[in-house]
Amino acid sequence: MARSKFKEGMIVWAPIHDRNGVFKANPRPLLLISINPAAKNGPFVAHAISTRKEHDEMDPGIVMPWHPKTGAGCGLYEWCALVLKWLVFIYPADIVKPDDGIYLSVPPEFLMMVKDALAEMHSRP
Repeated sequence: MARSKFKEGMIVWAPIHDRNGVFKANPRPLLLISINPAAKNGPFVAHAISTRKEHDEMDPGIVMPWHPKTGAGCGLYEWCALVLKWLVFIYPADIVKPDDGIYLSVPPEFLMMVKDALAEMHSRP
């Protein structure tokens, strides 16, 4: 998929390093947060999505929109959270195309909520 097709708020899958720095070859879900259109060969900024429910102040997460039967919200069928401190840089070539070819996205309001939470987190001393 051409770089120009990727947009902020898309949920993509890519092999990444886990929180402990161990590379995981199985693709993991990520939310694209920032795409710099001027950096033609630069990476995208994303945050990992986790199904681990143990999130606290030291490891904050935001529950993603989901629905167990319909995937309403952004196509997710189980509880998961965006991990605010699990920042990932990925390149378009790293992204695995979904089996059905359809990339999902979060609602614009959710993306804005995430960006606000990230800004607040980074403004704390």
